[in-house]
Amino acid sequence: MTIPQDTLGRLLSVTARAWRREMDNLLKPMGMSQARWLVLLALSEQADGEPQRDLAAYLNIEGPTLVRVLDKLEKEGWVERREFPPDKRCKTVHLCEKAQPMLKKITATATQLRQQLLENLPPEDIETCCNVIETIRSKLESKNA
Repeated sequence: MTIPQDTLGRLLSVTARAWRREMDNLLKPMGMSQARWLVLLALSEQADGEPQRDLAAYLNIEGPTLVRVLDKLEKEGWVERREFPPDKRCKTVHLCEKAQPMLKKITATATQLRQQLLENLPPEDIETCCNVIETIRSKLESKNA
């Protein structure tokens, strides 16, 4: 089967949304919404004390949207915001100790889902797919730099 090139963008978008939606469904019983688990996961992947504006850019969301999510996460003890001494207007975001067990659950759930979705796919096909997607992402980022 040959997929027309004009289908690739739509296919990538639909697949990414479906994957995230499934992950969200798996994490909902743990009290995690997509917005919340994505922020916690992003913080675990970044250096501790990530400035809010950098975190918003990393997540590709608007600052006010991130602030609403952080307000809820902070209220429940998942994260802590601190002043950034060189710039009092800037806040840094830190994971609280409480977040570590949840991050382990998120990571385990993501690993299990990924294994289910990629089961029986040849490793070389997965590698080719990743290379193509990475090339597209890199081109997009260089256009926006």
